Amino acid sequence: MARYCVLVTAWGFLLYGLLFVVFPQEALQLLVQGKVSTRSEVIDLRATYGGMTMGVGLILFVLANNVSTLKIGLLAVFIVMLCMALGRIIGIVIDGEPNQLMYIYLALELSACALSWLLLRAAKKREQSHSLNWDY
Repeated sequence: MARYCVLVTAWGFLLYGLLFVVFPQEALQLLVQGKVSTRSEVIDLRATYGGMTMGVGLILFVLANNVSTLKIGLLAVFIVMLCMALGRIIGIVIDGEPNQLMYIYLALELSACALSWLLLRAAKKREQSHSLNWDY
């Protein structure tokens, strides 16, 4: 289950980033009804929303595909999703007037955060029980 949590999150980041690399203006319009007006803004959309987001996804793929790094992958999912959710909550409170998609994203972020936290706790309990068994 832990691996699937990290992999699903990785695919989400990779596909979202790819969308912004290939169709930055259209993605921005679709998701937040926004528009940028300069070429530098489009370049930044491709780099930040696209490239960096794809990078997060690729890092999560690497972490999910090695048993020794899977816990780090879960921790990465927890931290990234928690920070995104906190940033979104602050934006909703300070800026107001979020569209419906902002609430959907927030629900997804909090769900991924909760699931990764539960899986981390379960892994820690398993490790503790295994280490106790070896002490005998």
